[in-house]
Amino acid sequence: MIYNVFKQQVQYMPLYFKAFGIANIIVLLIVTSKFITIISEPTVFTSGSMMFATVYTQMFGKFAIGLIYLLVTSLIAVSHISYRFTDYLTIGTRQILFYQILVQSLLAQFLLWAPWAMLTATSFVGLGTITNPQTLAILLLGLVQVYFTQLFLVLIALIGLMLTEKKAIGIFVAISLNLLLFSLHQIGISMPLGRFTEFETPLAKLINCLSLLPMLYIISAILNAIVKGRDY
Repeated sequence: MIYNVFKQQVQYMPLYFKAFGIANIIVLLIVTSKFITIISEPTVFTSGSMMFATVYTQMFGKFAIGLIYLLVTSLIAVSHISYRFTDYLTIGTRQILFYQILVQSLLAQFLLWAPWAMLTATSFVGLGTITNPQTLAILLLGLVQVYFTQLFLVLIALIGLMLTEKKAIGIFVAISLNLLLFSLHQIGISMPLGRFTEFETPLAKLINCLSLLPMLYIISAILNAIVKGRDY
């Protein structure tokens, strides 16, 4: 069933192309502005090479990524999500509707995340900051942290949408949750969802990524229960 749902949801991706285009422009502006900011600051140079920690905190900034990028991805998810109710009538279980929503969200968010991740990684390489396996691990785990956080926020917004059957509520939930997480980070409250902005050891980042997995599972289970219990 999952494989068939995956093939079906791939066909839905063209519905997102316009949104993907807008999102990619925003991503390009974010990464380019960060890159220009970094190379214009002589303080990031040490003995002719870039300081990795400084570049990391700039590229994974709490405002550009934690507020703008994550908000855009959440809004795209809520405004474009779709599923085929007729499949429920054909197969006889509402589980298929949950799989459609989940797989579509995973695919769409990956296609939004991948360009940002590639541009960000290319910037690190271009700036000469990837000098050893540790810096590479920190970068890659930081990218994964963003993707997991992205998925979590999207699933929460979809829960608001499915509970109320109103996209406006889903959008409100997405905006409110992003602003809440941003505000908590601003006042120094550390949460698993916002840890991608912090420069940490590979082990700390790996532990954070692993801690996000059960959170994603729980939120997915809640969404599944709502989809299966909803009146259609």
